[in-house]
Amino acid sequence: MKKIFLLAFILVGNLAFTATVEFHIPYNTGKGPWNTKETSAYVKVGDTLRIYNDDIIPHQLHTFGAPCGHGPSFPGGNVWECEITQEYSSKTSGPLYDHLVGERAEFWIESTN
Repeated sequence: MKKIFLLAFILVGNLAFTATVEFHIPYNTGKGPWNTKETSAYVKVGDTLRIYNDDIIPHQLHTFGAPCGHGPSFPGGNVWECEITQEYSSKTSGPLYDHLVGERAEFWIESTN
């Protein structure tokens, strides 16, 4: 009985709890910022950031590889999932941005362990 309990404790103790965090690019964002420093998206390594494009134009997340891979262009009404694999802080490293628009279309995100 002790062995079963110990094995269960080890298995549960090693589980990584992840979440799916949803972010919506607002309607009528156009070529502007997706969010602000004050409304940063908060995720943890291992989470999935599900980005909904509620706008009417395509968007594409430019990441330099962190906190997830560079995103594809996805049209309005579609969703893209960013698998968080690394820590990243827009507050210290600068915001990410929309690849199709440029740096003025900021995306603020904080990714931690």
